[in-house]
Amino acid sequence: MKNKYIKYSVYVAAAVLAVGILSFIYLQTLTQNISSDTKGQISQITANYQQSLNLKIETSFNELENVGKAIIVSTDGSPKQIHEFLDEYESDSYYKMLYIDINGKTLADELKFFDFSDREYFKKGINGEPDVSEPELDFQTLE
Repeated sequence: MKNKYIKYSVYVAAAVLAVGILSFIYLQTLTQNISSDTKGQISQITANYQQSLNLKIETSFNELENVGKAIIVSTDGSPKQIHEFLDEYESDSYYKMLYIDINGKTLADELKFFDFSDREYFKKGINGEPDVSEPELDFQTLE
């Protein structure tokens, strides 16, 4: 009778071990599949987001180019008229726009000149290079 219990115990232990091994293999396979699926989904989301950002940037550059053309047509080229044009320009894309001349000077709200010639975005822009940076805070409103 003792042999029967030992034999039965060995069968139970072997069955538990087999279930444990199969469970481990199943969980490893499941983890790999979930990881692979997740990486694929994240890659697709990233690609879609990058495509959207690139389209937004291209649209913004086109809008700025059109604003430049409108300034040429609508003003006499004086800093004051350009400033007034930009103050009245409405866009969902921009909170505020200002004109910076070829020397880096701009006419601000109070009709005072400010110099932007030392700014990296100005240096790139004057050389025909686009510069996409973090949004700038308005020094008066901090928005």
